[in-house]
Amino acid sequence: MDSNCASDASSRPRAGAAQEETLLRGAILAALALAFVLKEEWLDASPALCLTKRMAGIPCPGCGLTHSWVAAAHGEFAQSLAANPFGLLLMLAASAWLLLRTLRVQPRAWQIRCARPLGFAFLAAFVGFGLFRALGTVIHF
Repeated sequence: MDSNCASDASSRPRAGAAQEETLLRGAILAALALAFVLKEEWLDASPALCLTKRMAGIPCPGCGLTHSWVAAAHGEFAQSLAANPFGLLLMLAASAWLLLRTLRVQPRAWQIRCARPLGFAFLAAFVGFGLFRALGTVIHF
């Protein structure tokens, strides 16, 4: 095992990876564009789209991400963090990924090896935050 991060088992591109990346680029670009176009008032007036929130009455880890992106796009960073602390981080990461892939910047080997463990750490923190927030809604602490 390398001291920089866990090794990646395969570095060969999969079939259809270029199409998947094109779709992902389009989705990120559309989400970023919508964040700049939408207004907070419109989101507040619309019904909640989260099935967990609608059916169980508790927020999921992703609740507030749209509000967070819209607030960040309009320069309201405190409001963005209040809506969902991961929103601003996800928006910055998505923007950076989109920019680097558009410029065709090739990641270094250590960056590829570090991506998976960092992704798992982020996912664990994201789900942990969601559980903590959901429990806080139920227990009221």
